[in-house]
Amino acid sequence: MKISFRLNDEERICNVLGMLFLSLYIVNILPGFEVSWGIPHALASMIMKLVLGSGFFSCIDVVFRRFKKKLLIYCLITAAIIFTSVLFFPSNNVVFKYTSSYFLVNCLLPMVFFGMVHDFQLLKQKLLKISEIIAILTMIVLVLKIAAPRLGGEFSLGYYSMGFGYACLVPMLFLMFEFVQNPNVKYGLYVVVMLLAIMSLGSRGPLVGILSFAIIAFIKINHEKRKNVRILLGFLAGLFFVFFSSSLFTFLYYLLYEIGIDSRTLIMFANHNIGYMSGRDELYEFFIQEIVSNPFIIRGINRDQALGFNYPHNVFLELLYQLGIILGGLIAGSIVFKAYKALKSKHMNTDPKQQLEIIFMCASLSTLMISGTLWKLINFWIWIAISNNKSREYKKLEREHRNESTAYYA
Repeated sequence: MKISFRLNDEERICNVLGMLFLSLYIVNILPGFEVSWGIPHALASMIMKLVLGSGFFSCIDVVFRRFKKKLLIYCLITAAIIFTSVLFFPSNNVVFKYTSSYFLVNCLLPMVFFGMVHDFQLLKQKLLKISEIIAILTMIVLVLKIAAPRLGGEFSLGYYSMGFGYACLVPMLFLMFEFVQNPNVKYGLYVVVMLLAIMSLGSRGPLVGILSFAIIAFIKINHEKRKNVRILLGFLAGLFFVFFSSSLFTFLYYLLYEIGIDSRTLIMFANHNIGYMSGRDELYEFFIQEIVSNPFIIRGINRDQALGFNYPHNVFLELLYQLGIILGGLIAGSIVFKAYKALKSKHMNTDPKQQLEIIFMCASLSTLMISGTLWKLINFWIWIAISNNKSREYKKLEREHRNESTAYYA
């Protein structure tokens, strides 16, 4: 009997996408090893990218079999945008050449791979496994953060790491959803560990995505599961009890400080500064004034940064400022419409594709409303790819899900 270890196309795609999220996480914890362990961050990051790139390249045959026509469309649209920007907005090119190369490698490639997935149940299972691995690695990171100084070393991600916090966000949402669907001690522990790591080592931004996902889950999950969501929401509400119990966060801050963790987020909770805008209010005021004064002008992608400003820290201001209220407004409107369709769906309990849509929508829009730029946010383009994925194979599975669904809303 001949034994074959060859993976089918779907497994190969899902494995590569799992590698993507594991790589994103590892790249963001590598700086912690540079000081004491002497591991060069740039070199280690390059190795991770080469490994991930080889994974994408190994599936190139699947891309041409499944996605040849759409790939051509994607490439033509991307090339048209790059050509137009370079030709008509040359003053933006200093910044745009970096943005476009980043987009091609880090956003377009994942978008293509998510766009050709057929079996979203398999993809969900793979990403959940990766999320569990990331939770275990996060436990190790917290232990290293506490133990390294006592052993004469150091594990530091800086005062806080925005990249680390956002690298934890998608795995956190997967673990939260699994806890709601199948509550047990393991997933409860993973959720607590990830939340503790985000609050102690990361920034505030991911907390917005976590809270928005918990609220959406409460609304969308059927009655049988709502008890679990209430437990999760109750736990989160306790952590967000800042305006009534800052002493709790002061206690947690000093408790963590004593064991070697200096949490910027917790001290902001304790001091009632969690709403501190970090200069965003000035950015918002500037860009609103610019849009109102010249609403129809198209300034081009990266015009804000080419002039020496920061990006607007809000996706709608970014689109309206860079592309004008007509083109920018159309794109912003399509984003709102896609979010509305995702929220309107009645099959979140049974359809893994819609579950993934909600997860990536919360992870991306919560980020883009307060931080990040549209052109470099991987999670946003993954959400777009999933929502646009309407392969015949998926539609067949979707009909089966709908016919078999016993959800409350069905």
